[in-house]
Amino acid sequence: MATLENERPAPCAQAGNGRRCLLNGTECRSGWAGPNFGITHFDNFGFAMLTVFQSITMEGWTDVLYWVNDAIGNEWPWLYFVTLILIGSFFVLNLVLGVLSGEFTKEREKAKSRGEFQKLRETQQLDEDLKGYMEWITQAEVLENDQEGKGLLPLTEADTDSLIGKEGESRVVYY
Repeated sequence: MATLENERPAPCAQAGNGRRCLLNGTECRSGWAGPNFGITHFDNFGFAMLTVFQSITMEGWTDVLYWVNDAIGNEWPWLYFVTLILIGSFFVLNLVLGVLSGEFTKEREKAKSRGEFQKLRETQQLDEDLKGYMEWITQAEVLENDQEGKGLLPLTEADTDSLIGKEGESRVVYY
């Protein structure tokens, strides 16, 4: 890590063509976590993927390029970053967004068809219930008509509304 009085820490190279510490009065210290509080680096797979994602979204990729230039020199990093931006940002990112958009459209259609199916099922259930009730009412009317002819309807001239019948009297009660 190279620092001056009023300068932010930056990577420096011990060998190769990277930034040298002693050329401009900077001082090399060990133990620097790295840029962005140690988040932006290629030391492990997770943080490397995060750094690549940061680069393909084109948010701060130039800072990452300059940090890599400071650490290892500027001969080859530009080739990596230009390729990453051209392929990753303009092709792969749009491909991923297109696939995600298509999947969300499919899920929206599935939810819509599930709603329509549920509505159809409820309508069919109501129709079946209505048909059952109509059959039940029709059977009751048929029974009522059959009982009228046989004299099994309740007595209308009874002197009491009690459900207890008198001796010798038969009574049919509907409820």
